[in-house]
Amino acid sequence: MTDMETRVAAAMRARADASAPHGELGRRVRDRAVRLRRRRRVAGALAGAAAVVAVSAGLTAVPSRMFTVDGRGAAPAVPVVPDRSSGPTSLPGLPGLPGAAQDPAAVGTDPRVLHFDIYLDPIGATASDWTSAAGYERFVTPYDGSGRAIEVLIGRDPAVLEERRARPGWNVRTDDGGRGTTETPAGTVSVGDRPATLHREVGPGELAGNQVVVGAVKDTGVGWILRWQPVDGLYAVAQVVGATDADRETVRTVAGALRLDQAQRCATPLRLAASPDTLTSCRTSVTRVPAASAGVWRLSALDYARADGTTTTVWTEAKPQRAAHDLAQFQPNHTINGVAAQWRAADPRGLWLLDYGPAEVFVSGTSEDEAVALVRGMTFAPDLADAGTWVG
Repeated sequence: MTDMETRVAAAMRARADASAPHGELGRRVRDRAVRLRRRRRVAGALAGAAAVVAVSAGLTAVPSRMFTVDGRGAAPAVPVVPDRSSGPTSLPGLPGLPGAAQDPAAVGTDPRVLHFDIYLDPIGATASDWTSAAGYERFVTPYDGSGRAIEVLIGRDPAVLEERRARPGWNVRTDDGGRGTTETPAGTVSVGDRPATLHREVGPGELAGNQVVVGAVKDTGVGWILRWQPVDGLYAVAQVVGATDADRETVRTVAGALRLDQAQRCATPLRLAASPDTLTSCRTSVTRVPAASAGVWRLSALDYARADGTTTTVWTEAKPQRAAHDLAQFQPNHTINGVAAQWRAADPRGLWLLDYGPAEVFVSGTSEDEAVALVRGMTFAPDLADAGTWVG
């Protein structure tokens, strides 16, 4: 399995940890991701390329720009009250829109909008990964280099949040086909003036082979999960996954960093001349410090619902370090806007471009002709260091 396939599997996981991809292709990608995880020890339980880590009608428009193809330490042990700031800390703000605290019913209704923010300093975050999709909105960040990660979800239905959140040991199947996690109550605490429940979750470990039996599984770590209602009509989950027992207080710090008084755009540097059908999910990942070649942008994934009920995914990522094995797998059979591309008929099926302007691109869930036409109209914002110039 190539690095590209890893990234595609990661995109599908992020849709998420989203929901499991459907059908035989989804099953194969999930199983391949499991095997690759064991083989290469790929760290991170939360959506692959986030391991370092869209404006709709009626919203403030982005200034007109020309687009071209070329276009820290561990979190504190006790809860911290962060300094206030006047606007969002990661993505372009939408000052005309209320945050989740003021309008809980709006959460998860517009993939172009995130109705919350996170103070990044208290949790030591150097990168952030954001998703807005039907029924929920999510934030993910790496916690350290050993695979621990922080995740926050908000939404109007707690069942949706449970479906979307990551779990320890997600990459291991037990003999009964389940994920084998065990959750136990760890007390009742407060987040602000609202009661919250704290749980400790244990997941299965990793063994060789595609399937493992429950009795032979060893522990891979724990997850600390905090659940509460920040305001009436809104539910929240904050968690540290791949954690240790010392992270019991870390998850409270994470909850304290949640900001529900802000709205921000799910901004991506990607621009499509013609969008396929209806956008249902927007994911974008940024860093706090610009990199030389990619600015603050890490990756983006856009999901579009098709009339036949299937999903088209447009995955773009700042060009990663290429492995020789991966390069050998790339066998171009198209040229799009002067760039070599490969239509893959095998799993994972889709249109793959290694070097399209600033990004690697993979389009799945559509026909070959449709994918080629879509990429032909794809451009990127010229300034990857300024998310305020990106489109939504």
